[in-house]
Amino acid sequence: MVVCLPNSVSENRVGWTLPKFVGNAVVRNRLRRWGRERVKVWDFAEFPKSLDLNFVFKKRAAGFYKTLDREEFGIAFSRAFEKVKNRYERFD
Repeated sequence: MVVCLPNSVSENRVGWTLPKFVGNAVVRNRLRRWGRERVKVWDFAEFPKSLDLNFVFKKRAAGFYKTLDREEFGIAFSRAFEKVKNRYERFD
């Protein structure tokens, strides 16, 4: 799930919410690292400035995030990014 809110700064910010049910610290840090890697390659030029994006990881079956590989994560993250981008294109 992605939560988008306007902010008071003139730049876009990205954050992650990874509760303990996602996995231990190693798993949560791996997901954050993969998220940062994906954000670096995104083109934020099409986004409005002053937007906060928070990616919230939902509860899944036990061990789901632990067995998630980088490719599946990248596909899901790109899909979420596109949904957000399309949502803001409609309001222009």
